[in-house]
Amino acid sequence: MNRAQFRHSLELGLGRAILHVRKYGDAGLQEEILEACLHCWALDPQIEGTRASYVSDLLSCLPDPAPYRNAVVASLGTGGDSIDTVQRFRLAWIWAEGGDDQALGAMYAAYSPGPGYGAEVGICFVGLRGLKGLLYVAEKLGTLLEANPGCVDSGWLVSDAKERFGDDVVLRALRDEATGNRYIKTFLEHELVRLAAESKEPEPRPDVSSWNYEQLLELAPLSHRYRYRVWGKTANADELRKAAAALKELTDQAIIRAYLGIFSTATFPLDPGLILKLLQHYDDEVRWSAALALCNVTDPRVRAFAFRAVATHDDCQRFAVALLNRNYVEGDHEIIRQWFLKESDRDIKQSMGRAIEEFWERHPNPQFETAILLDRYLHQPCSHCREGVVLRMIELGVLSDDLREECRWDCNEDIRTSVAVHQA
Repeated sequence: MNRAQFRHSLELGLGRAILHVRKYGDAGLQEEILEACLHCWALDPQIEGTRASYVSDLLSCLPDPAPYRNAVVASLGTGGDSIDTVQRFRLAWIWAEGGDDQALGAMYAAYSPGPGYGAEVGICFVGLRGLKGLLYVAEKLGTLLEANPGCVDSGWLVSDAKERFGDDVVLRALRDEATGNRYIKTFLEHELVRLAAESKEPEPRPDVSSWNYEQLLELAPLSHRYRYRVWGKTANADELRKAAAALKELTDQAIIRAYLGIFSTATFPLDPGLILKLLQHYDDEVRWSAALALCNVTDPRVRAFAFRAVATHDDCQRFAVALLNRNYVEGDHEIIRQWFLKESDRDIKQSMGRAIEEFWERHPNPQFETAILLDRYLHQPCSHCREGVVLRMIELGVLSDDLREECRWDCNEDIRTSVAVHQA
């Protein structure tokens, strides 16, 4: 594995990066490994989490991980209010749990929470110091909330504490400390407001499927675009034609986006030339909504646009694979495979990879499936999506012994578990 290949594997969180370090060490790869320590490379950390455990496993393969550990500890206070800071603190948490008092001290010295990720970083202190850690974090976050009420989302932090110690114990601890600490009192008041809002019964959603077109206009606010999408799934042909005809006359971009949402779940019943024109709209959301609506249309012009978008690196190329789903021509399996492999933008590649899954369901091709699964395994930016690929490879019996071994070290814990279960 050369340096570029190692970095690619590290960015994706593939187990082969760890196996490489186990076998060959970190010679010539120090820069990449340090960057992986200091920056969270997960495509969607909210779903995937940080890479702290994965990086920790990699460092544990080295005879001397101290340079990386020292760099992370020294940087705890320099990452700002970011997911990178969350990862750095979680690495320090792992080390502190192992008895690294210097890492623990550095965590306390560096913790200056921001409104975005301060509560998530705070979970580290709850994990290390229990209720004392929660009270420490609550006081810190209370200072933020006093200056800017409502600026912190404490949900994950408090939920984590409640899972560890129970609802009553957590609230009692906060109430006891709040009597003598104004900042913990502020935090507790914020938390009680949040809990009250969560406990309210949500307003029942209207049965959009029973509406006609006139009722949709009257009852569905433009901000509730999901209602337009739901309505499109169940509206009859006459109602859809009314909506399609109205789209011709619209000029307000918010209304256009809402109407295009109807045809993200229903086939546009008129000449799609109107939607094709919207691909040139100045508003990106309108353009993307138009491309999404065209994914339900069978027309040679749609197919031509898909190829043009890829050739010109138009941002709508993220929909290119989906646009071919209803405009399939024999030979498209290899075409979309090459599109996916050649795409360098992570977000666009991710969109293409997910669309390939639906494309294969609609146009199965056993001859190419193993190859495309391996391509997605090696290049799909999201480890959560990679999990589905691994399960499908197991189902088909095409997950090689080498891939099984590296899956045991994947950044996605569920992939590790799935492989272990299927090996048992």
